[in-house]
Amino acid sequence: AGDRGSEQAVVIAGHLDQAGDRAAAAAWYVRAAGQAAGQAQFSDALRLYAEATARIDDPVHRTDVQLQQVYAMITAGRHDAAKQVVEPLLDPASGATPSQRLRGRGELARIYGLRDGNFEAAERVLREGIEQQHDVPAGDPSRHFLEHQLGILQILVGRYDDAVQTLQQLIDRPTGAAEAQRRGWSVNALAHAHAHLGHAEPAIALSHEAERIAREQNDPRLVMASISQRALVALQAGNWATAADLFGQAQQLNRRHGDVEKIATVETYLGQAALGSGDAVAALAHFREAADVSARAGVVTERVRAVIGLVAVAAHQGQCARAGALLATLRRHPAAGGEALRLAAWVEATYPLPAADPGAADGAAPDLDSVLQQLCGMLHEPESQPQEAPA
Repeated sequence: AGDRGSEQAVVIAGHLDQAGDRAAAAAWYVRAAGQAAGQAQFSDALRLYAEATARIDDPVHRTDVQLQQVYAMITAGRHDAAKQVVEPLLDPASGATPSQRLRGRGELARIYGLRDGNFEAAERVLREGIEQQHDVPAGDPSRHFLEHQLGILQILVGRYDDAVQTLQQLIDRPTGAAEAQRRGWSVNALAHAHAHLGHAEPAIALSHEAERIAREQNDPRLVMASISQRALVALQAGNWATAADLFGQAQQLNRRHGDVEKIATVETYLGQAALGSGDAVAALAHFREAADVSARAGVVTERVRAVIGLVAVAAHQGQCARAGALLATLRRHPAAGGEALRLAAWVEATYPLPAADPGAADGAAPDLDSVLQQLCGMLHEPESQPQEAPA
């Protein structure tokens, strides 16, 4: 239905364009772009947003559409292009409204956190925006978006208790029908935080609530994400087969409807589930795909995590001394957030790695390409499993 709706909207926009009604054509191009983005057809969405902005004369309206375009750019992994659009909007002299500048801060924080791994800069941008929230009405959607991004950042750096507080306060506030989809993503993020804290019951309940909202809103990406939270609960409990099954379901949806960052995220989870069950062949394939996808998408936080997964395979193959040294090096990477450090801790608890060198925390941040080159020389394609992951 989403595909047909987008196609019909494009046809209507074209007819209006030919009739010389640029404003009406722009509105239909925006509608078509939103429908395409909702189905994760980001190339089509970005093309249609560009068609719309070229036909909008009002600067405030044009900025609204540009911010929708930026969200799709970031989700599609086009961070540099998004940054070029959004950074000028933060200047009070840009003509953007206070609400638009808040939204821009949320988008910029996504870039700083996901692509750059610059968590301090991301939090600074968000906190500065939250301090300026008095400039917009209490029910303004930009407020929800900004605080949602703060909760996501707190998850990203591993401050799960803070994230629970931020996100619970957010979803407890009344929201309009227009914000139902965003609320669904906040519910999903809250499930994720609870799962990492070992709170299985609320995590599962919240994931089902997020899935209900996703199906009501026809958001396949949120369906995928909500299933992933139940998979994460299984992974945290060491229920490898259940985790692999649920993450596999999520990844099937993700490959049809998802974004590149989430493909990498789920592949790394699948790698851990495979390794936990002793299947180093599958684990190696999953971690390699995660590393490749995150590198192409420029999502450094996920790339660090995937490389840690490859180190885990080396440890599984018996190369514990070298794996331990590489793991200590990767912990120094500035983009090693909460997920990466949790995976590193699992590797350390699972395999007999040597004690860390007290000086390993010092020195320059590791170059991921160099670490990957070392791993390529270490890893072999196992025909059988040298050992099962210890219980």
